[in-house]
Amino acid sequence: MADWGKAKVYRGAYHGVLREDAGENVFAAFSDMLQKAQADGRLLTASLFRYENQLFFYAEGLNVPFVPDGACPALDALLLPWPPALGSMAPRPWAAMQPYFYHAVPTTAAEWQKGRHPARRRGRIALLPPDKWCSYMRHHLNLVDEGLLAGDRWHLISVHENLLFSYLEEPRTNVNLKNIPNAHSAELDVWLAADPESHFARFTPEQQAHPDADHNFVFLPRVAGTQE
Repeated sequence: MADWGKAKVYRGAYHGVLREDAGENVFAAFSDMLQKAQADGRLLTASLFRYENQLFFYAEGLNVPFVPDGACPALDALLLPWPPALGSMAPRPWAAMQPYFYHAVPTTAAEWQKGRHPARRRGRIALLPPDKWCSYMRHHLNLVDEGLLAGDRWHLISVHENLLFSYLEEPRTNVNLKNIPNAHSAELDVWLAADPESHFARFTPEQQAHPDADHNFVFLPRVAGTQE
């Protein structure tokens, strides 16, 4: 794709659940598929993360969203199906997650790649209790609407039911949506006053013992993806 730099970037996150233990071969096959999609100019970058039998896929499609359904039949065959979406009769191997929190919006691929040199692509998850879901979402949507909170340019948080999945890159490149350096976020003050700690459901002691966990989040191993 000679003019890939002019392509529009579409970000998306997807949730899958393994029906059985998957060996490394199926993740290698998934990576091979992603590398081909990237070479064909359909994909800018993608990463697959795993937590126990849960899979979380982040992708940046070029000109159209990159949807994992059917892209790697060997992996799809190992996934428990989600019920059909309304208006459809077919079960789904992957559930699309709803994006809602970010610090930048991509335009073209060339612009989105400027200064992008990640040493590490990271995924993490957190849980929301039912009585805090609406409050958590309201505060974070207000932060995005305000556009002054700085964070990693490539950070994206998506939600599916009570599960939050974050994609981010390290070292982080801090920006905000309004492109105003050192801005004060009044919405952040409101969020901090709302007791953020009370908005998370706690992982079990076994889950908190994960080697890369903190109080609210668990970071996940990257098991497949493109190689940039």
